Amino acid sequence: MRAKPFHQRRVLLTRPAGRNQDLADRLRRAGAEVLVVPAIRRLPAADRATVHRTLKELPPGSWILLTSVPAVEACLAVAPPGDWGASVRIGVVGESTARALSEAGREPDLVASPPNAEGLLHCLPPDLTGTAVWIPGSDRARSELPDGVKDRGADVRTLAVYQTVPIEEIPAEVLEELKAKSLDAVVLASPSALEGIRRAAQRAGLEERLSRTPCITIGPTTSAAVVAAGWRLGAESEEPSDDGLFEASWRALDRADS
Repeated sequence: MRAKPFHQRRVLLTRPAGRNQDLADRLRRAGAEVLVVPAIRRLPAADRATVHRTLKELPPGSWILLTSVPAVEACLAVAPPGDWGASVRIGVVGESTARALSEAGREPDLVASPPNAEGLLHCLPPDLTGTAVWIPGSDRARSELPDGVKDRGADVRTLAVYQTVPIEEIPAEVLEELKAKSLDAVVLASPSALEGIRRAAQRAGLEERLSRTPCITIGPTTSAAVVAAGWRLGAESEEPSDDGLFEASWRALDRADS
């Protein structure tokens, strides 16, 4: 085993601006050279008034299901947890999402296990007949969770509380580095990030090269998108967190050395 598991390795991080720093610092301390290309931008909901009204008017006993830190942040940007309806219950996916909510002064009532949308559905009551369930998320959110909750009889409402916009081009200074040197791993935290970096790589004539680079994914949905795109899957995080991505990166690069 290497004394520094990422020594002389070059890792590309693709999360939105502001979400890469902790993982980047950890990888650098482990010896990696880190490049950052935020592959997507997150924009506020087009209709903040509707988000605010939905939060305040949820009936007692409702559920709010939060599947990501950005969903928590988008709701908090509109209203503090104390204004999120009367006696609502909150279910979340992953410790990072739970922590974001807790730091705002509200503990979740349910943390999914396993930490994904399917795990959240599994942990909810089997009979939700007549229960109001609100699922705020991205304008690109998947339908599995709302469909599953609806099948249990819930009165489901989904609402895009933030917009996900893939980038068009890789910044010039990073592009020159990518062209000049090899890359050992690409870290992807969503299918949208893959879409953004893939589109930008196509424009730069780099897709074939990046597609052969091991992709470290945050979970099964992103892994499936990588495989469908014909890119190389290196390892999948066991949990949707920086810790999980770091450990998955270790596994992928350690296998590459063996």
